[in-house]
Amino acid sequence: MPDQPAPPTTPAGPNSNGQADGLLPAGTPAVLVEAAGLGREVERLSRRLSKAEDAHSRGLDELRTMVTDLATALTQLAETTRGAQTGREDAPPTWLEITDPGEANQLLHQLAGWVGHAYIRLARPLPACWLWHPDLVTALGWLHASYTDATTGPKANAGRALDWLDRHLPAVERLADRHATCDIERHTEHGDLNQPGQPAAPLTSATAMVADWWTTHRHEPPPAPTPDMVAEADQHGWSTRR
Repeated sequence: MPDQPAPPTTPAGPNSNGQADGLLPAGTPAVLVEAAGLGREVERLSRRLSKAEDAHSRGLDELRTMVTDLATALTQLAETTRGAQTGREDAPPTWLEITDPGEANQLLHQLAGWVGHAYIRLARPLPACWLWHPDLVTALGWLHASYTDATTGPKANAGRALDWLDRHLPAVERLADRHATCDIERHTEHGDLNQPGQPAAPLTSATAMVADWWTTHRHEPPPAPTPDMVAEADQHGWSTRR
């Protein structure tokens, strides 16, 4: 028998590349043809969605990596900051704030050694009673700290040392000059400087009076000291009258 002719076919619809990749037999209901085309479109969209999900996933991975790197950098910065704070130069010793006898003795021992080693070679002589003057001990402690920083510290150099010699040292010398005429005998039991170690600010009884004047009618002359205030100033040597 002669071969029967093949039945005509109907395109099945475009594939993912927009081209027909299969044929349906002729007479296939239009709804099936349309369904086949939609199937190919769904497959195409599914592939695009998969690619988008992959790209989205890669983007999330990159974002996670960036966040992790940022967290690591912040942690390192915090550790570096703490290390810098922990290892920063010690605050200069403040004689006026020390209350522990052992700490005070250690500070004076170190300070006395430095005074003999460096200060008296570079500055004007100190009065013999320098240890009895808290202001001078305090300033010398700061001067010692700045000297160490300029000459042997991590940032020591000739410029810093000369700056210490030109600015820091003269400031303490001026303070020491205030005590240049002092004598150790003035600190003995019956000396005129055998006073309590914690001096009082002059005429604190006038604070309320002055505060009221300054805040309410400072355009007027200041209030006159009372006779008791004048007597207190004379008693404690705060008056400049001769």
